[in-house]
Amino acid sequence: MSDICNASNCDQPAGGGFICRDTLVELEQYLAETPWLVHELTNALSKQTRFATQGGGASKGAPATDARLEGVAVQPLIINPDASAALASLAHTLLSWQANLADTVGQPVRYPKPAQSTAWLMSNLEQIRTFVAAGDLYDEIRSAFNYGRNLIDRPTERRYLGDCGSEMEDVYCPEPLWGRDKEPTATCKTCGTIWEQPARLLAIREQAVTGLNDRIMTASEAAGVLVAYNLTGDADEIKMTDRIRKWAAQPKDPTKKPKLAKRTDLRMVGERARPGYKFGDILAILNQPRRTA
Repeated sequence: MSDICNASNCDQPAGGGFICRDTLVELEQYLAETPWLVHELTNALSKQTRFATQGGGASKGAPATDARLEGVAVQPLIINPDASAALASLAHTLLSWQANLADTVGQPVRYPKPAQSTAWLMSNLEQIRTFVAAGDLYDEIRSAFNYGRNLIDRPTERRYLGDCGSEMEDVYCPEPLWGRDKEPTATCKTCGTIWEQPARLLAIREQAVTGLNDRIMTASEAAGVLVAYNLTGDADEIKMTDRIRKWAAQPKDPTKKPKLAKRTDLRMVGERARPGYKFGDILAILNQPRRTA
């Protein structure tokens, strides 16, 4: 029995087994999340999964093209082949290791479904830790799980964090800085300066409030600024535009005034006039505390 954990990504002491306790905990997490992953891959398999985009649209995972061959229309696939391969790989990996471990510990079990084999593996974690092929078992389950999860994970949204603004040898960097949701830092692609995202978000929000309060904008322009400056929890410009227009709509009771007052009409070249609102008025409504029952 080796003194070092046999998992390919670990060099910690095995502690009397073939994989260490930390690796065993990670394996348990993969197994616990497997029923969820199987469900998501099954949805993606039949192309039911839709990922919302920043513009409010949705991606179905396949291009909407009408492929033709020698004048004969070719029907699009009704399944997602990548999801099918991932699901098959995950199921095969789980069932194979279930059978291998069961034979080793002398239990005649052969659960045919991934969720069942996963539950059995989770009930035998200590046997896995002292199983001579535990490192390979962990590596293959981790690989199959991550392959499937990468297919169904929603891409992280980009965040606009203002201009970089770093100065190196008196040279100012004007490059727009973009970050990713849930990442602590953002790196300028031009000068390589690394910025803390929370600090940049705070600064850009303060800049937006002080610099744009008196600007007159259409509902769609204001929604775009709110989303770009992360001033609202809703990253969908279309939904935000609709909210602003509803605030400006005349209530059914003619004696009441709209929440948002029109300041002027804005006429763009070649377009009809559209209502213009003071950005500070929109911010004030957005920042009103919500009523609780």
